[in-house]
Amino acid sequence: MMRCAWRLALSGALIGLALVSASASQETVGPATGTDQAFIQSQIRRWTEEVRKNPQDFETLAAIGAAFGKLGQHAAAIEYFRRAIAVNPKYAEAYVGMASVKIRALARLGEVLRLSGSASVRVSRRERRLRAFAN
Repeated sequence: MMRCAWRLALSGALIGLALVSASASQETVGPATGTDQAFIQSQIRRWTEEVRKNPQDFETLAAIGAAFGKLGQHAAAIEYFRRAIAVNPKYAEAYVGMASVKIRALARLGEVLRLSGSASVRVSRRERRLRAFAN
């Protein structure tokens, strides 16, 4: 089946943004804001309609996952990446996208625990591993 070039390009760009955000400093990691957020939500609505018509479209499923990841909705992002992998287990972009979302979710968890003063040794080790992986 022929895929649209614009969808692949936008999906790649969103996954790239997720990877850049995952490896960036703590200050820049976070959900999209303003106009970006509105655009990403409109894309999610459009792509969700496409997936309803063709549930086997793994590229669109991964694009939706990347979009949810950029919005900071980690659980939804991971679910869409899992669906993309279930349809096509050889689609590497879905694995990369899911990994970047999980890294950001763990970094956010570490930040919340650090701010609340309840960070444990286990979280500190996890954070060190994440930072070593991101660098």
